[in-house]
Amino acid sequence: MDTINGDILDIPAGTIVQQVNCQGVMGAGLAKQIRARWPIVFSYYTEFLELCKEFNVEPHGQAIVVNVGEDDEGYVTKAVAMLFAQDGYGGGHRWTQYDWFRSSLRSLVNNMDVAVPLPLYIPVGIGCGLGGGDWDTIRGIIEEEAPDAILVKRGA
Repeated sequence: MDTINGDILDIPAGTIVQQVNCQGVMGAGLAKQIRARWPIVFSYYTEFLELCKEFNVEPHGQAIVVNVGEDDEGYVTKAVAMLFAQDGYGGGHRWTQYDWFRSSLRSLVNNMDVAVPLPLYIPVGIGCGLGGGDWDTIRGIIEEEAPDAILVKRGA
């Protein structure tokens, strides 16, 4: 797995992977930045959670992809993938569920040939900030499930 430095939101093409909570809140961290830049992502996020509730389906362990960029011919070049791997949010607790993270990442990878522009860009520390996860554990899951992903470390 390669690691690059920079702002994950500024990748020219590919899929930005983010972990989201299952509570309908994108109010902090990378989720908040994505919501501000591409409001459609939040719309799909909340709609997905409403559908899960309506049909009595648990969102955890699922992944959805929202297209946020196209080329001149209308082909999708950039997307945001949401991994539903976090139960709640807030400091002082581990909200990231490793089995949900694995399941949602596996779901994303298994559907890449259908709807996901490559490569996958995953932020270093995904699920570790407000999610409270352990980076070594999460990195291990990424190495197993998405070994071709590119990790993005914020900064120059």
